[in-house]
Amino acid sequence: MRWYDFKPLSEVNDEVFSKELMGKGFVVVPSNGDIHSPVDGKVTMVFPTKHAIGITDKNKIEYIFAYWHDTVQLKRGRL
Repeated sequence: MRWYDFKPLSEVNDEVFSKELMGKGFVVVPSNGDIHSPVDGKVTMVFPTKHAIGITDKNKIEYIFAYWHDTVQLKRGRL
């Protein structure tokens, strides 16, 4: 049993991602609430609100993982 499902970015309710302004990608939906990195690498960036991280693999490709929730509320300290 997989711990995740995939969805296209076009289904994300965030124009920055759904219009691929941050680049091409996909959505990983955890099936059991656990979050695992789909790539081996090193954490190279953590967004100030901690809702997104960057992981760079051995080939120097950076992947950005974002946890979708109300980031406006997060900035206000309400989440």
